[in-house]
Amino acid sequence: MAQHPYDCGIALCARPEPFVDAVRFDADYLQTAERTGRDPMDHRVEISQRARALTLWAILHHEGREGIARIVERNCSAARELGSLLAREPGVELLAPVTLNQVLLHIGGEDRTQRVVDTLNSAGTCWVTPTTWNGRPAVRISVSNWQTGQESADATADAFLSAYREHGEPGTSASRPPADRR
Repeated sequence: MAQHPYDCGIALCARPEPFVDAVRFDADYLQTAERTGRDPMDHRVEISQRARALTLWAILHHEGREGIARIVERNCSAARELGSLLAREPGVELLAPVTLNQVLLHIGGEDRTQRVVDTLNSAGTCWVTPTTWNGRPAVRISVSNWQTGQESADATADAFLSAYREHGEPGTSASRPPADRR
C-alpha cells in the first residue's frame, strides 16, 4: 500500500562479516590515509547515492523502538485485514497466509494480472507488483507505509476490487455486482 517504490532500506545482521564481504567495494582511488577501523563504504550496496539513510535515521530517532513496533504492527494488521477483504471476492485466491505485511493473491492469468497491476499503479491509491508463485501468476501487495492503517486497507481493497472487476477474464462478465466484503 506504499504509493511509491522503496528508496531506502536497512539490513540488520547478527553476523555482519558475510554482508560486509559481499558488499565491500575496494578500489585504488578510494584509498585514503584515514581509512582505518569501521568504514561506512564497507556497509552499503551502492557506492554513489544521496543521503537516503538520513530519512531512515530520522524516523528511528523520532519514533524510537516502541514507535517503530507500533508502525510494524499497524502494517501487519492492515495486511491481514486487506487479505481477508480481498479473499472474500469470488475468483480472488489468497496464496499464502498473511503472517507479516505481505499479501499474495492469484486473480487469473498473466494478462489479467498485468492489467489489474497497471490499473492500480496508474491510479495512485496503492502500488502493487506482479509476481509468480509456484508457477502461477500472482499479485504481491507489500504493506509498508508508516501512515498505513485500517483506512488504507479499506481504500486499497476498494481500488483492487474495482480494477479486478474491470478486467474480467475473457469470456466472463467484468461488471458483476460487488461482493459483500463486510
